[in-house]
Amino acid sequence: MHIEHALLQVLKERRYPVARFARDIGIARSHVYRILRGSHSPTLDTVRRMSEELQMSVSEFIGLLEDFQGTN
Repeated sequence: MHIEHALLQVLKERRYPVARFARDIGIARSHVYRILRGSHSPTLDTVRRMSEELQMSVSEFIGLLEDFQGTN
């Protein structure tokens, strides 16, 4: 599962700047950029924070990633 492409797509669709998203989930902006570049995988806690901030359950968030992977 490649989180970077799906997450970037969601942030773009919602016009959610990466810097603000990072601040809102409580992790360093550089850490989010490493996730988006695919050079770092998020922990389960980070995935939970991301999904909560995007107002979806972890399973919905993972489903979104799987859907995105299936279409690309």
